[in-house]
Amino acid sequence: MNKLLQLSVAVMAMVWSLVLPVKAEPLLLDADDVIAITQQLEQRPLAAEAHELRQQLFEWTRDSDAVLISVCDILGPLPSRQELPYGKELLVQSFFGNAAFQLQHPDSKQDVFKTQMAGVSSMLRAYANIIKEDDGAHIAEYDHWLTLLNAGTLAKALRADIASKCMPDSSDANQFAYRF
Repeated sequence: MNKLLQLSVAVMAMVWSLVLPVKAEPLLLDADDVIAITQQLEQRPLAAEAHELRQQLFEWTRDSDAVLISVCDILGPLPSRQELPYGKELLVQSFFGNAAFQLQHPDSKQDVFKTQMAGVSSMLRAYANIIKEDDGAHIAEYDHWLTLLNAGTLAKALRADIASKCMPDSSDANQFAYRF
């Protein structure tokens, strides 16, 4: 099985295991709702209602034609065969941050670097709030990325990785576009 197929199977298994256990009442979400819920999950990723909100956002991203999320192997330790603290929540947060960015900046929807950085940044904002509540949830690579994000240098640090793994004209690209 090639690396891209392995990545896609791992991502989908993680996402489905996160969203399938609870069936929430479907909500009709508009762009403002998606952006607000994404920001709420960044600020309160461990809130009681977070699982239901993730399920609603996941269903929206799966059913909406407003966004198209390219999934690339750029999240360092995610996805992983080993259990990482809140790994599933962080993975889908990167999708939601990507989608929210596309809704906020429709002229940049095709800019793979910007959409990927938006996803990573959203994931890291959620991660920062998770480790405030659960000191045992630290992931060394994300601690380093938080330092870079706060210093304003994360985009520069990840640019080459995003270019090589996400840009369609790269021979090393392992991205796939997925309409959830």
